[in-house]
Amino acid sequence: MKAEDLRIGNIIEYKGDSLELWTPYELFKATVNIKRGDGNYKPIDITEGWLLKFGLELDKWFGCFRIENDEDVYYLNVRNSFTNVVLTVCDIEHVHQLQNLYFALTGEELEIKS
Repeated sequence: MKAEDLRIGNIIEYKGDSLELWTPYELFKATVNIKRGDGNYKPIDITEGWLLKFGLELDKWFGCFRIENDEDVYYLNVRNSFTNVVLTVCDIEHVHQLQNLYFALTGEELEIKS
């Protein structure tokens, strides 16, 4: 995980638990510690459970998870039992990468649905 890839709102693992980076201070602290090689901070692998937590729907016709904005529809192709999620040409393996991609495509934050 590269510290410079993190944004406020990203979810990463800290000491075995999920940690959502809510404040600039939390983001700064995490990025500094990651750059120092602190192994307590790790990316979270994407699983079907995470995709469902975010409210992404499985498109039964295409067998892919779908991301939509006002103008376009994007499909996440799932391979190898959710060990790798691919969107067109970019490999997405971790939750924070999916959150950043979703924001880049839609202009909205990808949040956990209740």
